[in-house]
Parts: sequence; structure tokens; C-alpha cells
Amino acid sequence: MAGTILNNRFSISPALSPKQVRIVLDWGAAPADLDAHLLKYKRGKKRYHISYRYKTSWRRKAQLDRDDRDGFGPETITLRKVDPEAEYTYVVDDYTHHHRPGVANFLKSGARVLVYMDGVLKAQVLPPSGTGNLWSVFVLRQGKLKLVNKVSRLR
Repeated sequence: MAGTILNNRFSISPALSPKQVRIVLDWGAAPADLDAHLLKYKRGKKRYHISYRYKTSWRRKAQLDRDDRDGFGPETITLRKVDPEAEYTYVVDDYTHHHRPGVANFLKSGARVLVYMDGVLKAQVLPPSGTGNLWSVFVLRQGKLKLVNKVSRLR
């Protein structure tokens, strides 16, 4: 259309081997800082927690590829090999509103999570409505993806 400017954003994920998982978090201009977190549990014990604080796991089995702090994302975590005996939990923290959970609203942020597994896009998850600064997105248990998709308040 004449006189119209289209602004399209999209994330591109390089090809993965069949045993790898890539998780991509995108969002809009506000809030400025959403943080992706991947936690691995095995036999009831936390093995690692990938985030902006700890960007890689022991032996680099998982890593935060990109941390974005000024809006839009993406924040990307790559899991190089899924442990079939482990459980992985993926959550998003609204760091901008970390101490103001009643203000945080993932639905208004335009956030979405893309999960690539087995060489294809397995899931695109949009946040539910509601206020809160912690978005529990999914659990990966025994190689099977289970969507949680709940927002809560982290104090």
C-alpha cells in the first residue's frame, strides 16, 4: 500500500541436529528486559540453571546464546543433548518488573516462545492473560514436551 510502512520482525534459528533443542523468546519494546531460564533436574536434584547469571552448563550441554536487555529479544537457549532421564523446566522472568509483580503482564508484552526439537518447530507458546512476573512455559520430561503456560507472581 502506498504511504504504509510495514515493520516485520522475526527470529531465525539455524539448523539443529536431531538431539538438540533450541528455545527462542521474543517480545515487544516493553518491558525492556525479559529473562529466559532453563533448569535441569535429575533424580530430584537441580543439576543446573541456565540464565543471564550462569550462561552455560558444565561441559556446555546447555547455554544461553543471547541475553537481550533492551526489548524485542530474542533470548535464545540451546540444549545440545537432551538427557532422557532428566526433567527440564523453562520459565521467563519479567526482570523489568521483578519487584513489581502486580504491574507485569506478559500478554501485553507481545512475548512468545518458540521451541525447536527434532529439527522442526515443535511449539509456539503465547502467554496467558493475567498479571505476574514469572511465566512458566513448559516442562521437557523424558524427551516429551508438556506445555504449562501459567503466569504467577515471583516475590
